[in-house]
Amino acid sequence: MIKFPSMIDGKTNIIRAKGGFARAILILSLVLVIFYLYGTWFYPTDDAYISYRYAQNLAEGNGLVYNLGERVEGYSNF
Repeated sequence: MIKFPSMIDGKTNIIRAKGGFARAILILSLVLVIFYLYGTWFYPTDDAYISYRYAQNLAEGNGLVYNLGERVEGYSNF
């Protein structure tokens, strides 16, 4: 009769079960990180839009202003 490792030693199944649990936790963690990054990484925050507006006005030759004609410092990330 051929004896398989699970029949010879009961510890083999326990090791496999622990490895499977660790693998499941790792996969679940990776999925959660991916969902978190997708929700935060691809969408700019409010300060980014302020910077975009300043950059647009600067590129058009209007200076470092948010609204044309208003010479006030309104950026928060320089």
